[in-house]
Amino acid sequence: MNPMETENEERLASLLLRHYQEFDTALLDNKRRYPMAEFRAFAQTAHRYLNGIQGHSFVRMNIVRVFYHLTETLQSERKRIPGEVLWAAERLEGLLFAGYDPHFEGDEPPGL
Repeated sequence: MNPMETENEERLASLLLRHYQEFDTALLDNKRRYPMAEFRAFAQTAHRYLNGIQGHSFVRMNIVRVFYHLTETLQSERKRIPGEVLWAAERLEGLLFAGYDPHFEGDEPPGL
C-alpha cells in the first residue's frame, strides 16, 4: 500500500468515526425526530471507506466496533426506526463482514 492510499484511508476512517459520533449524539439528544441527515452522512462516508479498503487484509478495530451488530444496536435504541436506516445498516454490515452487498440487484444469474 502506498503512502497516498494510507493517508486517504486514515482520513476516511477519521471522518467515518466523526460522522458516527455525530449520529450517535443526535440519536441520544433528540428523542422525537430520527436524525436522518446524520445517519445518511455516516452511511455515505461508510460506503466511501469500505470502497477504499477493498482488497485490504485488515480493518481498524475502532471501525469494526462501529459496524459490529450495527443493526441490532440501532434497533435497541428506539422503538420506531425508518426502514431506510435498518436496510442501510444491514447492507453496511454485509459489505464489511461478508464481503458482499446483501441488497445488491443487477448481476444475478438468469432466473433469479
